[in-house]
Amino acid sequence: MTGHDLLDTLGDIDARFLRNEADMQAKNDGKYMWLAVAAALLVIAGGVYVVSRFVLPGRQEAKATAAVTYTAPSETTNTVPTSSTNAPDSKEQGVFVPEIVLPESEEKGALVMMDMVGLVVYKGGIYTQAEYYGEQDLEKVSELIGERLGTAKGNLDEWSSQDEYATEFASNMAGEVYTVKGYDPDFRICVCVYENDDILRMVMFMERMNNITLATGEDIFETRLHIYGNVKSVQKQSQEDWNNGRGNRSDVSISDEVWDAFWRSTNEAPVVDTWSDVNEAEKWYREGKIVHLYLEMEDGTVNHIRLKEGGYVGYTITQDSFWVKIPLEDFNKVFEEVQ
Repeated sequence: MTGHDLLDTLGDIDARFLRNEADMQAKNDGKYMWLAVAAALLVIAGGVYVVSRFVLPGRQEAKATAAVTYTAPSETTNTVPTSSTNAPDSKEQGVFVPEIVLPESEEKGALVMMDMVGLVVYKGGIYTQAEYYGEQDLEKVSELIGERLGTAKGNLDEWSSQDEYATEFASNMAGEVYTVKGYDPDFRICVCVYENDDILRMVMFMERMNNITLATGEDIFETRLHIYGNVKSVQKQSQEDWNNGRGNRSDVSISDEVWDAFWRSTNEAPVVDTWSDVNEAEKWYREGKIVHLYLEMEDGTVNHIRLKEGGYVGYTITQDSFWVKIPLEDFNKVFEEVQ
């Protein structure tokens, strides 16, 4: 990892979380065992392509293949079958994002990187860290905590075996796992950390954006994130400020007409495969101006969106970035407003 790569990974760290981590860890409660790692988890939230090269194979055009049906793990062995949920639909064409490939034990560099990515296994799918909420932000999302699914074991590190990864609720963070109301659990669940079993201290959204086919922006921004018509407010941040963890977000005002046209185009646009070659992907990522948008939704959640000059609209979670390209006429009206 270069110096610039490291800076690129620091953008999403919340100083309040880093401050609280030491205090919470000092309680020496098992439910907080993962907090010593949590700062590192959040550190790499920005270094998307650095992580992806270790855990994701190249994408490919979706082929007409039969879907694989997930079979629930045995209650006695609690072992997840090798196939994952939601294999690509045989009727759907687009960009196929393959399932995350967990590194072999001898690939120590890859395993160290994997240890830094917050993950939990649920129904055979690997979910990785997305947005997190702590302190005053908890009030916004606490009402969205849904059905309890189980307990994240916090049993994984860079030395874990394949067998340890392949069990239900295997994770490198400990906490209670729930659905998120209003969202498909095949896409988004959450890990909640409690103090004394009843005081909510942190909610980490976990998202699965692998072993799926993405054809248009609707598959990302509408089917999964429900953005269209549900944005309450928008803030912007420059790539430089994000790279250096400066914060410096400011409010954005965009007319309803421009905003509506922008999201209609985004939902209709085809997904762009920027990951067919990792080296080219890194080069592409660094070329052209990028602006970050933080969309506060009506339900209190926040979606982090990137705009890259040339008409690109992207959604980023830890292990990957997903981009569409929309007509410049609709893109530039928003891009110019957020410079």
